[in-house]
Amino acid sequence: MLAPRRTPEKTAKALNNLGLSYAEKGDLDEARQCFEQALALDSLHAGALNNLGNVLRQQDQLEPAVDCYRRALASDPHYARAYFNLGQTLVQLGRLAEAGGCFSRTLGIEPQNSEAGVNLGMVFKDQGKLDEATRCFQQALRLDPNSWSAYNGLGLVHKERDELELALSCYKQALQINPRASAALANQGSVLRELGRLDEALACYDAAIEFEPDCVAARHNRSMLLLLVGDYRQGWSEYEWRWKQPLRQVRYTDRPRWDGSRIDGLTILLHSEQGLGDILQFIRYAPMVAAQGARVVVQCQPPLSALLASCQGISRVVSNDTDPGDFDVQLPLMSLPSLLGTQLETIPARTPYLEPDARLVAEWSERLKKVEGFKVGIVWQGNRDYPADRSRSIPLSEFEPLARLLNVALISLQVGDGSEQVAEQAHCIPLYEPNGPGNPGLDFPQTAALIRNLDLVISPNTAICHLAGALAAAVWVPLSTSNDWRFLIDRCDSPWYPTMRLFRQTQRGDWSTAFAQMLGELSTRVEDWNKGTMK
Repeated sequence: MLAPRRTPEKTAKALNNLGLSYAEKGDLDEARQCFEQALALDSLHAGALNNLGNVLRQQDQLEPAVDCYRRALASDPHYARAYFNLGQTLVQLGRLAEAGGCFSRTLGIEPQNSEAGVNLGMVFKDQGKLDEATRCFQQALRLDPNSWSAYNGLGLVHKERDELELALSCYKQALQINPRASAALANQGSVLRELGRLDEALACYDAAIEFEPDCVAARHNRSMLLLLVGDYRQGWSEYEWRWKQPLRQVRYTDRPRWDGSRIDGLTILLHSEQGLGDILQFIRYAPMVAAQGARVVVQCQPPLSALLASCQGISRVVSNDTDPGDFDVQLPLMSLPSLLGTQLETIPARTPYLEPDARLVAEWSERLKKVEGFKVGIVWQGNRDYPADRSRSIPLSEFEPLARLLNVALISLQVGDGSEQVAEQAHCIPLYEPNGPGNPGLDFPQTAALIRNLDLVISPNTAICHLAGALAAAVWVPLSTSNDWRFLIDRCDSPWYPTMRLFRQTQRGDWSTAFAQMLGELSTRVEDWNKGTMK
């Protein structure tokens, strides 16, 4: 008797099942081969397309994974899991609006899918739609009261609203359900860090890493906490985990990364990352690299190109939108402290390491002759798109006591976000905007030259405070209780900038103490300036 003939469909199904078996064992290459063979027999096999997408996603091939999920949905428009997987992949790609649509489609097919509700809530949270996010998390909890991820999501919403105690309560509930939830532990650590409970925060990060050694949030946040407390030995090496964060793209991975070995006679590309202030702070390392005999090319954001060219040791500066040309090795700029073994006592703190254009300095000297008094340049607002901007930026109204001082001229260095506050405070804060309302055209070369003609700069942790420090200008930095790691703790000075003074909040959200201290010290400075005795 002849054996029954095996149809292509049955063979595709068997290969798909075999692929799932390999995937469960972690053998992604074999699993991928099985799914591809199944699709060679049945190109419309929705399950194999979805499963191949899952493998590709685990192999960091996100765009091909997206294509697989879309093909699966074209074959089966009611395939809820494919919508869900597509949504998660689009989140990784930063395409939040599309991802939200996928999770909504999942819920349209499976209204009881609390996991999809949590993911939709996370999309809304990342879009800043906190009310919508809250509703999603609460609905997920109605469907599944034991959803630790929904409590975790609510905690994130409360943190965004600066409701830190409520956030802690949510993380506590999440961890009661799942004590090994590394994400909730990492998020709890971040809230404790903002509350100044540093030992507890570190314990949360350590626990998260114990349960999940590759927990990126815990690793990255732990690195910044270590740097905050001055543990540079561990902190710098752990800081490399920043590259594992979602949407962080490492450039030039196809070119050799400098490992600290001899580079005499070679060309090295130091490329920028993160914000403008980070580049201004860490460009100080370029001369140290050049001292090892390398030709140093720096690639940075366009607004900084002209100014960074004044840094000694740099052969060429190109902007991020320009081909850097040939080079032998490369390194992200903020990996230099780790590679060069920087400790607190060995920070390269000699300033100035940037120089404004002499012609512009002379022009601003002439223009500022009409401004009488002790000239104080001020900044109050950072980039609103920066996640931690709420805690670092300051209402312009807080500067009002300084404006009342006799012989003090406040000069706005603010550009863009926050400039609208000038008109709002005009009745009580006389403020000179050197380039007119909003300071149009006040770029970094102009600002550097302007700062060289000021007696003092006051700025929160924005690019301007780092620019002033790099120019060896006197600069005061008001800091919130949850200040950035680079300012350490319990210090009024900065080991990075000899001319910088730090004025710290004593109570979260209250700037009065810091500004009262600045008022007292500014009064003394102006008095000395009036007498001609100021150093």
